[in-house]
Amino acid sequence: MAQPAFVCLVACLLVSAAMAGEGGATYQDWLKRRETLAKDASVLRYYAFDDLKDAASPVPNLASDRNEPLVFKAHPKDPFRLVEGRWPEKKAVRIDQGCLAAKPPAVADKAFTAVLWLRKIGQGAQRGNSGTTNGMFVAVGNGYWDGWRLFTSYPSRQIRFEIGRPQPSHSEGIDTDPVPDGAWLHLAATWDGQTMRLYLNGDLAATGIFKDPYTQGDELRIGFANAGVGSVVQDVDEFVFYNRALSAEEVFRDAYFHTQLSDKLLKQLAEANAAAERKDLALAERTFAELASTKNLHREMAAAFRLRQGDLLRKQGKNPQAAAVYAAVLESKDLPTAQNRQTIERLLQLVRDGAGSALPRTVFEKLLALPELNRDDRLSLRLSLGHALAVEGKYKEALAEYAKIADANDAPPPWRSLAQLCAGRACVMGRDYAAAKAAYEKVASIPNGPRYHALEAADRLAEVERLQAGRPAHDPLASRTPLPPRPAPGKTLYVAPDGKDANTGEQESPFATMARARDEIRKLKQAGGLPPGGVAVIVRGGEYATRETFKLTAEDSGTAQAPVVYRAADDETPRFNAGARVTGFKPVTDEAILQRLPDEARGKVLQTDLKAQGIADLGTFEPGGFSSGRGFKTHPMLEVFFDGQVLPFSRWPNEGYVHIADVLAPDGHQIHGLKGSRKGVFRYAEDRASRWKEEKDLWLYGYWFWDWADSYEKVARLDTEKKEIALAEPFHTYGYRKGQRYCAVNLLSEIDCPGEWYLDRASGILYVYPPSDPAKALVEVSVLEKPVLELEGVSHVLFERLTWENGRGDGIRIQDGEACLLAGCTIRRFAGDGVTIEGGRRHGLLSCEVSMLGRGGCRVAGGDRKTLDPGGHFIENCHIHHVSRIDHTYTPCVLLNGVGNRIAHNLFHDSASSAMRIEGNDHQIEYNRVHTVLLESDDQGGADMWGNPTYRGNVYRYNHWHDMGNGLGCGQAGIRLDDAISGTYIYGNIFQRCADGGFGGVQIHGGKDNWVENNLFANCKAAVSFSAWGAGRWKQFLEGHAKGHLAEVKPAEPPYATRYPELATLWEGTDRNHIWRNVVLECDQFLLRDGGRNELMDNWVIAANPGFVDPAKGDFRVKPDAALHARLSFQPIPFEEIGLYKDAYRKEIEGNR
Repeated sequence: MAQPAFVCLVACLLVSAAMAGEGGATYQDWLKRRETLAKDASVLRYYAFDDLKDAASPVPNLASDRNEPLVFKAHPKDPFRLVEGRWPEKKAVRIDQGCLAAKPPAVADKAFTAVLWLRKIGQGAQRGNSGTTNGMFVAVGNGYWDGWRLFTSYPSRQIRFEIGRPQPSHSEGIDTDPVPDGAWLHLAATWDGQTMRLYLNGDLAATGIFKDPYTQGDELRIGFANAGVGSVVQDVDEFVFYNRALSAEEVFRDAYFHTQLSDKLLKQLAEANAAAERKDLALAERTFAELASTKNLHREMAAAFRLRQGDLLRKQGKNPQAAAVYAAVLESKDLPTAQNRQTIERLLQLVRDGAGSALPRTVFEKLLALPELNRDDRLSLRLSLGHALAVEGKYKEALAEYAKIADANDAPPPWRSLAQLCAGRACVMGRDYAAAKAAYEKVASIPNGPRYHALEAADRLAEVERLQAGRPAHDPLASRTPLPPRPAPGKTLYVAPDGKDANTGEQESPFATMARARDEIRKLKQAGGLPPGGVAVIVRGGEYATRETFKLTAEDSGTAQAPVVYRAADDETPRFNAGARVTGFKPVTDEAILQRLPDEARGKVLQTDLKAQGIADLGTFEPGGFSSGRGFKTHPMLEVFFDGQVLPFSRWPNEGYVHIADVLAPDGHQIHGLKGSRKGVFRYAEDRASRWKEEKDLWLYGYWFWDWADSYEKVARLDTEKKEIALAEPFHTYGYRKGQRYCAVNLLSEIDCPGEWYLDRASGILYVYPPSDPAKALVEVSVLEKPVLELEGVSHVLFERLTWENGRGDGIRIQDGEACLLAGCTIRRFAGDGVTIEGGRRHGLLSCEVSMLGRGGCRVAGGDRKTLDPGGHFIENCHIHHVSRIDHTYTPCVLLNGVGNRIAHNLFHDSASSAMRIEGNDHQIEYNRVHTVLLESDDQGGADMWGNPTYRGNVYRYNHWHDMGNGLGCGQAGIRLDDAISGTYIYGNIFQRCADGGFGGVQIHGGKDNWVENNLFANCKAAVSFSAWGAGRWKQFLEGHAKGHLAEVKPAEPPYATRYPELATLWEGTDRNHIWRNVVLECDQFLLRDGGRNELMDNWVIAANPGFVDPAKGDFRVKPDAALHARLSFQPIPFEEIGLYKDAYRKEIEGNR
């Protein structure tokens, strides 16, 4: 759940020293409060511990009904202990593994408030699920599937409030910012039936929506309650439970019960809170400034209001103003220790968020002088001071500050190497190129420095050398695959639509087919080998009816010096058409057919006889899907094309889905606690199915158990009286679950909008609701089920500027061989995958158009995962789009496997699921532009990886991910590293509007040792999100699912042990990743579910544009005078070079942005 925009809290935000008994509230004040609360009819439970003597004594309920005392439930290793409470006269109970328990208080009218006075000491002895380090304060029931709970987590120190929901759902929750240990807290959780609120010391710390009914839990427990949450060492002083939701003002009064608060002040406070909650941050900030200026206001309350003012300034991106406010508080006289600490925490957080350069020099000096400052905060301050000096143009002074880190042997290697990179940039900015080279050369010499920093330093060295030579720093050609010079062909053959295979193949006597040209080349080789320079086959423009696969084998290979090239004649377009033109459309006149058509389609649906036009083989309609019992593979299918566009087969509903009302064959099947059935028998709720009684070949398409696993299911029985559907075996591999989405497809009775069609395979009649007059259009159907082109064991054969289209299955398959190339080619309108490359070395697609595919764009596998020898395949400068038309999931623009392959400078868009699926090692994914993907599937990323912790060395660099997601609840990310993916490097990417559901722009699920460095996140719900596993689940995974993966590659031995030295600690450091020097611009959150486990370094969280040309329009070029240039740790992203580029094959790059 979202936190309010105005909140940036640490412990004791409004707590004064008086609350802790330091000259403000007294024990006598509290006794008066106790008396008042005991008379409050809305208080159902009120527990204090002043009369408690031992563990056997029940704690009476001081509320009006005096029922339900608390009973101490001891733990053998956690004896009962009484400690001093908020005052010497007051008692508190110290709890770790034990708890205080009673019957749960009733929750009527969907409303309650729970107030707890406590002091958290630190992580307790008990751990949560999978070894997670969290600890329960108080719970009713388990707080996950019923009741509610309040708990904290370590090392994040956040406090979380959850309300449970029955299975198969689970709790919803909200979180505060980190809250340090050791201070007394007034903690209040309220729910009014709509909104959850969590207050710390009277201040609203988090809000979220919860509108579900309340589910009563079985017991109230203060302390350890299990339910997947561990224990925390805490001193509990007081607990109050109300049968209503207190207002924000009532909570504030309760926290400051000892003070006289005027109605005017409370009114102003209410106005400020309301403004902040509706995100009117400017008004809220002004109001808190006015509150802080109230006459005769206690100094601690004034400081608290000032801190709130500073927080609101930060949320508006006004970091310099926020720094000034915090600095003024820090300089206040007689500031109590607690508020001094929280002010320092604010300032340090400003530094951690990358805003330290806004601090006055005096504040830097004061903070650096603190003896209790931890190492990372000290390094952050020093680095920020260097940045601040760079902002002022004082590069030599900045260099000196960076050197204090780089030369410090006790500083961790990443900090030293980053400081050295900053030093190099400072020298470049000061135009001292010799010193810059020396600085960058030093990076590689830092012991145990990140290898990617050494690689970055090498890139920067090359740039400095270019600058010294008077050239631009960056060479745009450096990121492009260089093609070897091609010799002039020794022999040229010609193919033309009007040629004849009996001809000679000369320009005046062309062949009719490429197969005949292939055979002629075989003759040449048999007669003495290829001529010097090889052979060129010039293919004239026009249409080539393709009814069989064009096959090449090893005997058809060329060599590097004598390649075989099949290419289009200059300025001509040869089309190899695996389909057939269809004509003869006429209105439907059969009354029985007309009655089956929807009312709105009668008179508009036309028909034609395919068999009468010589198309006798109509194939079958038997699609599959990712989790189909018929297998996840290409299932050939006839399709219809209208003026080059693929028409959709009929479906209902036309958009979106309906949902399973109930499964009707319960068999105990469940996955992760979600109940379903393995058998495809279910009830539907809608009346529409009554139209389907006469359908001959009715199918359903759906996400039957998970929203990422699809399949087509044939209907075996339809009972419209009972509203029941029975599906034919084989069933969906995950089973079926109530509430999951599906639609009906392949129905004559549902042709109700332009473009839809249905084929009666028995009669051969095609029924179409045409988008326009078919007599004036090119209407085609696919015919060939096999690939149009197959290469097996072929090397050094090239295809240039050819077009293949309109097949029922896959387009092109290349297996084994070496250095074959598709350049400037078009592969479109196939029901299967566009291009498949399996094995071999150095095959590639360059500047190709691949589109309108039933499954994926390209499937590429090459390289040896055991030896880590690279495949060297590449997909470059290609436009791949409108894929996953039939099988919607796990059919991306590119599916890449193996070792050492490259995807670069491409434009990917319009995919129901991912743009890329990456498996294997050492792949380079760079300079790609990706948008409008993840249109339908949940729990996915624009680039997706899953399930193997030995997939290492993969680099995502300089890609632009934007505008993706669909709002489904689990989440969609720009890059998703799922289920233990580790050792991935994500550098220099731009993530814009590509975080949806519960994911950030980057989502890391269970993995470790991943680097997210030097990226720009803009307008994302969260920049980086995590789903931590904990040590227990990680160990279980390595010993279970991953056991085979580990045995396959032997990570403790070369080459894995030497290539990826971090594998030596594979079993250690769970959930720890490296989030370094990213720029986070106008994102709702920086980190989601971080838990304090990850390593953060020099990230910059900002709300104001630091100098990009036009971020709203996706233009992230950097202006010459941009503030970003002075952020020396952030290496500029070569935005202009991302995506497609012009070359000999691609003349235009429209749509690149």
